Amino acid sequence: MNHERKYLLNKIGVENFIEAQKLDIQTDLATLEIQIKNCERCRLSKSRKMVVPGEGSISAKLILIGEAPGENEDEVGKPFVGVSGALLDKMILAMGFKRDEVFITNIVKCRPPKNRNPNEDEIVACSNFLEMQLQSLKPKLVIAFGRIAAQSLLNTNKPLAKLRAEIHNSPKYGLPVLCTYHPSYLLRKPEEKRAAWEDLKLAMKFLAQ
Repeated sequence: MNHERKYLLNKIGVENFIEAQKLDIQTDLATLEIQIKNCERCRLSKSRKMVVPGEGSISAKLILIGEAPGENEDEVGKPFVGVSGALLDKMILAMGFKRDEVFITNIVKCRPPKNRNPNEDEIVACSNFLEMQLQSLKPKLVIAFGRIAAQSLLNTNKPLAKLRAEIHNSPKYGLPVLCTYHPSYLLRKPEEKRAAWEDLKLAMKFLAQ
């Protein structure tokens, strides 16, 4: 522990210091949200209805990251809503959390037209926002939902089937990352739900350490 931190802990007390840290994180995320909502770095800013920065607990030890907002998210400005959001809520509950106890966001913050996959330049344009979110929150674990989120976080071209079922270290962000199937994919391929549950159990085991 450095001298400055030790001095502060002695001066204001541990609980007050923790509350001050939370306030700093809340301020950082609020400022970042304004920047994201005003962003015009890529073509998606021209076609979006609403920006979807992300939402959740500023004390979250678990961050859930998808690829991009869809049509429903574009309408309301919140991540993972609609049918896929309802399935994600069940997955979160199965891990022992409530939705407001985790933080949920996407690789890109605006909906690609017709729900196409985000292009590489769009991912790059948004990467600084995601990096700042991760730096502010400092989660214990990140779960990447779907191929694009997994490949982006791990800086790889490997297929999702080769990435899931283990904990990786993100070379870009220096955080543990678990990759699994996107809820929308599981709605189309319900036979993969068992594999996704095995991934979530691995996440629970890691978080319990």
